[in-house]
Amino acid sequence: MKPMEWRDPRSWADEPILRALDAILYRWILLFGLPVLAAVLHAVIDGRGWLDTAVHAGVAGSLLAFIGVHLIGRLQRRHGSPDGWATAGDADRSTVAVARGIGWVVVIGAALALVAPLGSLAEPKAFGMEVLLWFPLLFPLYSLAVWCTIDCARDRLGRAADESRQRLHTYWQDVANRGQGGGP
Repeated sequence: MKPMEWRDPRSWADEPILRALDAILYRWILLFGLPVLAAVLHAVIDGRGWLDTAVHAGVAGSLLAFIGVHLIGRLQRRHGSPDGWATAGDADRSTVAVARGIGWVVVIGAALALVAPLGSLAEPKAFGMEVLLWFPLLFPLYSLAVWCTIDCARDRLGRAADESRQRLHTYWQDVANRGQGGGP
């Protein structure tokens, strides 16, 4: 849409920031869903040999894919300004609070969910072996995936903040041109 089609220039300028916040929330939900899905699959499988190993390997493979896609994308994308979160807070403080709150819930909840597929406390020895085997692999991968998500959020909001500033500049440039009789 053109800037003059909007009654409120601020809502037109804030629109990329709101889209970025939505994308961040979806990414957090995806990051949370993976360990929870693994925990549910583990409960359904009930520790049956190769299926249990497949769930663990699937979590590790999914985390590696998530990290790989992010790192490849990071090489190709523009990072944007570093004040994206502050600009987003000016645009919609409540959505920023929700995104940050969900982020913390996801980080803690999914880290706990990573332990759930590792076994049952009913069999402490087997649980200990699972933890010693899989946790040293899954926890660093999950931590890196969290870093990727936070890094992507910062970059996405930075680009959205840049676009928002450009939209406001375009709007006021358009207003100035119309005031001078140069606009349609």
